[in-house]
Amino acid sequence: MSPALFGCLLACSCLLLAGCYRESAPSPDTAVQVLMELIRDRDASVRRTAAEALGKIGDPAAEPALVQALHDPEPAVREAAARSVARLPSFGEATTHQLISLLKDPEPPVRRAAAMGLSGAEENSRHVRAIGEVLTSPDPDFRRSASHALLYLEDPRGLATGALSQGAKDPDPAVRQWALAALAEIGGQSAVPVLMDRLLHDAVEAVRVEAAYRLGFVGDESVVDELKRVVEKETSATLTGWVGKTAASLTKASGFDSGLPPDPPAEPGPSHRSP
Repeated sequence: MSPALFGCLLACSCLLLAGCYRESAPSPDTAVQVLMELIRDRDASVRRTAAEALGKIGDPAAEPALVQALHDPEPAVREAAARSVARLPSFGEATTHQLISLLKDPEPPVRRAAAMGLSGAEENSRHVRAIGEVLTSPDPDFRRSASHALLYLEDPRGLATGALSQGAKDPDPAVRQWALAALAEIGGQSAVPVLMDRLLHDAVEAVRVEAAYRLGFVGDESVVDELKRVVEKETSATLTGWVGKTAASLTKASGFDSGLPPDPPAEPGPSHRSP
């Protein structure tokens, strides 16, 4: 254990032990102040530990320190800071833009943490447009993180449906899969034409399975006949199992159920509804 990390743990321990000699434990404000100092420590492991601890406390006063840590030279610290921002009760628009900028971070864990961190952002058309711009990046890794972020971003007005409809045609199959998941979450029945198009015409089975799975939530009986034709025509047990399962759920019929889960996207956590 490095001396700096030992010092971080010792400082936290002292805060706890102080409560043994007083009628009440140290206030959360005291702990937050100490951690906000430690998040600037020279040792990256100390900074990461402090960022994680601030997230667990969830005090809004820690927001500026965590935002600063989003630009830390160490990826593990940036990741911890992004995850901790998501645990705050709320955060400001400037912080949201910082998380959006991390969707272009060179490190995949940081991009994933930023995408999930955006789940705490308030709905804002500027945010959706900013993420949509990332979805047009020439870098497929950035496009994946953008479609991932749109899945988590609260968008009750469906502001992202246009960008996601384009994402469903992306050259990268992981982007298409994430886009379909997000489109079904926020677009409702308006997503059905795009989902049906990908189910019928996509070249990648995992994308087609994703489309079939999402149709089970947003489709209706009008697509059942087409789904049954897919079951009759296709030979993949995974695909036909999920198409049949969706057809059965939409008609409240029986006999099509398959216990198979859909293939997940290239990154974990495709949907709030995933089994």
